[in-house]
Amino acid sequence: MPGEAGQGPGVVLELALGRGVAASSGTGGEGAGLKVNGENGHPQAVLSAVWLKGRTRGQTTRYGTSATIRGQLARPDGGKVDDAKIELVYLEAGTVRDMGGARTRKDGSFVIKLPSNSPSRKLQLRYRYDLSKQDVTSKVELV
Repeated sequence: MPGEAGQGPGVVLELALGRGVAASSGTGGEGAGLKVNGENGHPQAVLSAVWLKGRTRGQTTRYGTSATIRGQLARPDGGKVDDAKIELVYLEAGTVRDMGGARTRKDGSFVIKLPSNSPSRKLQLRYRYDLSKQDVTSKVELV
């Protein structure tokens, strides 16, 4: 929901028309081995996404139909995060399975097109600020 507070310091997830779930952010300092995800990457970046259905946007989509997800990754100060890896996973019976993802454009936007035979419609998009760790900075669930 717009403005939903996250569990970590300063983490906020905004998802217009979707159901957002904020992830806790890592509290570790920036040290050796840090691999920043994207130009202008930020440990408190905000990930947002919606299903596109023709010319409308929604929070759900029918199973068995092709679908498109459109989203954006931004810094807390409003700056955009360019060339960041957005991970796409699906959740099924307590397991998490990788479905690839996308890279953000210069304006922080990304688009993911899913075929009609996608295995699930309970999907999660993830942004990890530090690619050398598995900590998820921000995540969004779409059903």
